[in-house]
Amino acid sequence: MLKKWATVIVVVVSVFIASLAHAEDKYPFALADRPLTLNDGMMRVKFDYGLGLNDGRMAKDMWLNLGYAYGLTDNWELGTCIEAMDYSNGRSSALGFGGISIYGRYQFMEYLGLDLSVYFPGDRTYIDSFGDQLLGLNVALPAQYIIIKETLKLHGGLALDASFVKDS
Repeated sequence: MLKKWATVIVVVVSVFIASLAHAEDKYPFALADRPLTLNDGMMRVKFDYGLGLNDGRMAKDMWLNLGYAYGLTDNWELGTCIEAMDYSNGRSSALGFGGISIYGRYQFMEYLGLDLSVYFPGDRTYIDSFGDQLLGLNVALPAQYIIIKETLKLHGGLALDASFVKDS
């Protein structure tokens, strides 16, 4: 019952927070028309709650991300994301702090940008069996294509992810 209420609350809060972004006249109302970056002086607060439904219909993995972004210019955004909670039923310690990342995104064409992200691991990493992760670096080329104006947009991109580990 608690999971159902948590999901409903997250959806309602997300819609409310998303509606705050529409206060800016020059920022598109339709999600499909929005650029890759925030406009100059705009802020975005994110609250993401995820459920991993990979093993049947029962949620085995859950996570909670908190994020903040600020538009330095119309083409340049700076932000951070904190994985505040990471729960997995299949891991040895079920609950842990997921880590933090700091990112910058520059949109150099209407449909193409460049991301640079530095992330610091928390209690959980994808490469626990290979050693202790110190930090990671992610470079990406995010892309978008508006298929139907105000209705449908396709997101994609290429990414390179490098993780640095402590020598055991």
